[in-house]
Amino acid sequence: RDFHTLGGWPVLVSLLSDALHYPSTGLDDDINSSAATALLIDEDRGIVDEIQSAAAWAVGSAVKNHEEFHSWALEDLSQAFDPPAPKPVTAVSLLLANIEAYNTDDASSSLSTAAQSKRQKCLYAIASLVRANPAAAQQFLELNGPAILGTSLDRIMSANGDISPADAKFASKVLGLGEDLLGDVLINDNSNGGANTAGNRQLIESLTTQSWCHSAVALVSKGRSMQVRERSLNAMQSMAPFCQFSQGDRKAVQEIG
Repeated sequence: RDFHTLGGWPVLVSLLSDALHYPSTGLDDDINSSAATALLIDEDRGIVDEIQSAAAWAVGSAVKNHEEFHSWALEDLSQAFDPPAPKPVTAVSLLLANIEAYNTDDASSSLSTAAQSKRQKCLYAIASLVRANPAAAQQFLELNGPAILGTSLDRIMSANGDISPADAKFASKVLGLGEDLLGDVLINDNSNGGANTAGNRQLIESLTTQSWCHSAVALVSKGRSMQVRERSLNAMQSMAPFCQFSQGDRKAVQEIG
């Protein structure tokens, strides 16, 4: 609480934006943008990735261990930048922007160790923010979080050859987050007597698109570790009522099992 009261939270979250590390990028229109990435030389990019990785880990740990951060994580921090950002900026929007940066055609097919760590830590922070936090889950949905992560899954599954251990771990964590969110939706829907059916349906649909459903099946067969396969199977089980898994999908899973 003291950390937030003394103004430490906006400083910590702002570290997730490239604009803070490379302010002359002309990102006045959108602080959440990853446009600064292209202007950073490789050496600077690695240093910034390490800083942002540590910031994402701190954000995730704060939210995970202190319930008060559940609401603070949704605060608009646009005034924390100089000049102030013209659009709302939150921890969720910046974390998603960092992950989305790796979904572009310009992103390297082979991420550096620092980039892999940052991507993983950003996902950890997002998961900490949205789990058992309906308000954060709603913002995650409004910011197209499920679609951004679905694109990440598509890129990983469409890669030629074997999936790298880092990509497999990231993909399995994404699927694990989807499984948890689906569980939260069903629990909230039952406890509220279906009062938020429309919102819940939208979240369910966004987490059970072809990208999500196909990736769960693909990772069961492509994942090398038992832990990755187990997460994928658990995700499939949660998605089954909403995904149109074919007989071939089920047979492929049975053969692996």
